[in-house]
Amino acid sequence: MPGGDFSGAYKFIDFLKKSGVRHWQVLAFGPTGYGDSPYAPLCVFAINPKFSREYKEYSAEETKAFIKENKYWVESFATYMAIKESQGLKDWLSWQKELRDPTSPAVKSFVEKNKDKIIHHIQVQMNLFEQWLAIKKYANERGIKIIGDLPIYPAMDSVDVWANKNQFEFKDGLPTAVAGVGPDYFNKDGQLWGNPLYDFKQMQANKWWWWIERLKHMGKLFDVVRIDHFRAFDTYYKIPYGAKTAKGGEWVKGPGIKFFTAIKSAVPNMKIILEDLGEITASVKTLRDKTGYPGMKVMQFGFDGKECNEHLPINYPKNSVAYVGTHDNDTLMGFLKSLNKKERMIVDKYLSSHELGEKDVARLCIEDIMKSKSDLVVIPMQDFLFQDCKHRMNIPGTTYNNWKYKITALDLGDELGYYIRLLNERSNR
Repeated sequence: MPGGDFSGAYKFIDFLKKSGVRHWQVLAFGPTGYGDSPYAPLCVFAINPKFSREYKEYSAEETKAFIKENKYWVESFATYMAIKESQGLKDWLSWQKELRDPTSPAVKSFVEKNKDKIIHHIQVQMNLFEQWLAIKKYANERGIKIIGDLPIYPAMDSVDVWANKNQFEFKDGLPTAVAGVGPDYFNKDGQLWGNPLYDFKQMQANKWWWWIERLKHMGKLFDVVRIDHFRAFDTYYKIPYGAKTAKGGEWVKGPGIKFFTAIKSAVPNMKIILEDLGEITASVKTLRDKTGYPGMKVMQFGFDGKECNEHLPINYPKNSVAYVGTHDNDTLMGFLKSLNKKERMIVDKYLSSHELGEKDVARLCIEDIMKSKSDLVVIPMQDFLFQDCKHRMNIPGTTYNNWKYKITALDLGDELGYYIRLLNERSNR
């Protein structure tokens, strides 16, 4: 978000309009906890209060109407946040037993005694939604669609889990398994994420109501939704709760196409992008193709020396969304500067960029991906600004100094706008 909050969004949209840009992709919006990662949100429905510099009070009737429209999440979220504050912001699994159950007499008593605090949290969300929907309307009126991001899992410490344990792999009020990735070439212990796992059988028995409400909600906020970690719907990695590493986990079959059939029936007009990156099996690709939704291609993953690499722009299919890099990649300039001689030779061979400096090679990368067959191309602002690794958004596996990147009004100059418009016109986008 320009400037770190909603206040700079209008100027940014004006810049996009002048530049001939028709889509704006944003990161996940949820309120963040430890590490400030939007991909481990305290609530998948709420908006991060850090996006606003203002607060205003609403009438009782306005508040009542907002609660009615958002009955599937907002009262639970406000109650959870109020309790969390009373508990020194501790993880809900460490709260006293009576407060871990949202239906308990202790929680009902807390609600009665803390109505003002709960209403405050609801009205903060009212204000955030009012601001964001005005921004979305402003963008749409200027021909710009907004792509939102849907994290596959909420954080374990989230209202989504606290209030809906029966939708996750829990027993007697405690998690039985958590998410991650198994041991591989890059990490002999695998990756222990610690997020809760969905009880897909229970969700199917409940006709997927939680997911349907979530996607309908995303449809109010965004024009297109990118589903993170799509492969979990084919197979997901299950690690016993309490394990110190991911070694003892196993791959488990996900719900597959029946999930997407149900989603298409419930939300037929939703435009979806599938994040199908990483170690993807043939069955994941088959599932992606069955859904009909576009997957992702990332140019930085294309330079392994193989002409058939699916991440090289020359190989992109039409039904795909192309990225120079994602929020988990280094910036394009950082990536190019990090290459050794052999790796740089692979890039130069593909782009015919021998003896050019990194900035000129970066320009060629952007021009090449813009000419690809992909229906949509997404380029991070850091790459349009030719910024190095100091401006990286996130380094996976770390919890410090991420998610802090900002652009300013000074970055959005006429010269850059003209360059982007020229790219769009030359590539017929």
